[in-house]
Amino acid sequence: MITHFQSNQNIRPRTLIHLAARPLLAGWIVLGSAMAPAMAEVLWTDILQDPDNIELNERFVTERLATGDLPAALSAVERVIYLNPADIGLRLLRAEILVNLSNDTLARGELDALTKLPLSNNQQEIVERLIAVIDSRARQWRTTVSTSLGVQGSDNANTYPSSGLIDFMLNPTNEASRGTRDYQSYGGATKSTREVATVASLTASTTYERPTQDREQISFGVSHASSKGRKYEYLTNHVTTIFTNAALRVNGYVMRPQLRVTHTEAKTSADSTVSTASIAFGKSLSDRVSVFGGAEYSNVDQHATSKFATANQNDGHSASYRIGVSGTVFSRINLFAEGRIATFNPMETRFVADTTAHRMSVANKNKAETATAGFAIPLSDWGRLNASIAGTNTKYPNTEVTSQMIRRDSRQRTRVGMQVNGTLLSPHLSAMTIDFSGSITRNDSNIRQYDYKRSDASLLVNYRLAD
Repeated sequence: MITHFQSNQNIRPRTLIHLAARPLLAGWIVLGSAMAPAMAEVLWTDILQDPDNIELNERFVTERLATGDLPAALSAVERVIYLNPADIGLRLLRAEILVNLSNDTLARGELDALTKLPLSNNQQEIVERLIAVIDSRARQWRTTVSTSLGVQGSDNANTYPSSGLIDFMLNPTNEASRGTRDYQSYGGATKSTREVATVASLTASTTYERPTQDREQISFGVSHASSKGRKYEYLTNHVTTIFTNAALRVNGYVMRPQLRVTHTEAKTSADSTVSTASIAFGKSLSDRVSVFGGAEYSNVDQHATSKFATANQNDGHSASYRIGVSGTVFSRINLFAEGRIATFNPMETRFVADTTAHRMSVANKNKAETATAGFAIPLSDWGRLNASIAGTNTKYPNTEVTSQMIRRDSRQRTRVGMQVNGTLLSPHLSAMTIDFSGSITRNDSNIRQYDYKRSDASLLVNYRLAD
């Protein structure tokens, strides 16, 4: 017998979604796997042969919750409740599954009935949280405010080339003028610069949700983030974004269109404004497998100033397309793989042909192909661990001006991260999350000034101020 489904227990079943850690509206669901000792999987045919076997039904519930098959789990829970209607733990489980299935009418009826029963403090807290989720859905307009504080660091903040050299060719018509020399990046740095910066951000958004069970909504918002380097200024910047996005259901697909404008002010690079339109989609093919993808188009406007007089040579239009698949294995591990193609086309026509400015602009044209694979593992109901590795091959069809070579880059990026819910520290910190992340990026280029290796790490504490 799986004891965590028994009556008269004050603890919540560990297979449940931890609403205290993450409201359902945030869209982040963690299913635990408090499984019984290894044994054969319970099939639907087993249930049909012995529908009144409580132990068999409980095993079936646990297995289906661990794989995310909520409708099947609900049917088994309701069978056991029919056999044991006084089991408050099972009725709480039924209510929570109904909330996750967005069947708020049935869930509210169950919760209202439970409030009239003698509940423990823990059970009463669960009921109140579930009711709060249903009530928040009933609000067609919601305002959300969140903030983040933290630190980030890099061992090569200035992206200094691994060789410390620069390839050049003084006279494009004279091969003998080709050579190398010591590389000096912005500010005269002659080696990799280690830098640590403090990070702060604030995001506010308003969401309208249609009064249906489809969770269709549209949001408008603004965010601002600032990073300030402690010693140097390579990581110092201020980023402001205005955005609107929506979530729609179309023929079984979840479609997420978005428009955003991002303005960045930095110390060691030119200020820029990037306007972007994108659409993403996702569809579940089965209980374990989903597909996702999207397309994005951006206009990049670099602002030329006396300090960065040639910045507008980097202006252009970018487009990217991606497609991927994700699936669940061993009941709890989510694997994913994604392919992406991105192109950048410069605005070279704004410069006089055959001038240095024109050649510099044309040289920025490129096509990048990226493959990414990774996994995510829920850590009970208090966090999750994720990791990914990505490889990108970028081709520049036009001659790079300084070296007079056709540039080819191959970049590898490995990333690991962990998110911890505030409820690990205290039940009263459900609005807080802590994010740890680290990455290693290596760019191998046939032109030495673009060849570098860089490690980055960050620690962010996020808090939802209002919802």
